Amino acid sequence: MRRWLRLVDPARITSLRRRLVWQFLVLSAALVLGLFLTVGWVADRASRASQDAVLGAAVTAITEGIRSVDDGLELDLPYATFSMLGAMGDERIFYALAVADRVVTGYEDLPAPPEAAQDMVPVFWNADYRGARLRLSAVARPMLIENRLQPVTVTLGQTRLGQAAIARDTARSAAWAALAFLVLALPVALLAAQAVLSPIRSLAEVMGRRGPRDLRPVR
Repeated sequence: MRRWLRLVDPARITSLRRRLVWQFLVLSAALVLGLFLTVGWVADRASRASQDAVLGAAVTAITEGIRSVDDGLELDLPYATFSMLGAMGDERIFYALAVADRVVTGYEDLPAPPEAAQDMVPVFWNADYRGARLRLSAVARPMLIENRLQPVTVTLGQTRLGQAAIARDTARSAAWAALAFLVLALPVALLAAQAVLSPIRSLAEVMGRRGPRDLRPVR
């Protein structure tokens, strides 16, 4: 009997309600954090995919515009290509053109691809360069230079400041929306805890009106 009285003690019921509400708040905070990280990761992958599509098309267009002439190579950097890259935001652009392992124009210290590009298939990778994080792409094609077939590789890199900012803003917006949902759901949690503990409170009132020797069943 004393065990039952302890279970239905009003102070214990209040403690249970407080515990239920706190568990709801902790779980909701974990969900908000998980949503923030997940949306940020998805947005970063989406922005990277769009940047890869533009970079791949740009570096392929540059490579296709290279012509073999009597005294070497002729390269016309297409204006439309850089306009396309500029449409992605206020980013810095770097390029390099190499014949075999020798850079003939562009930034000589631009990071090399982790694997050799070939057959006009773009290769993508990330690298730090001159204090900035770059997304780079490279395309290679064989060309006849001085009566010899040599590989020509074009590398194009672009910073990701604008893309990263878009991903952060998207994740932040999702987090604010989740926090707003949490604020709206708090009254629902209080009502749910009240509904869960209502039968226990009724039992406490019935047991409180009985004596310690009253063992009749409780309806």
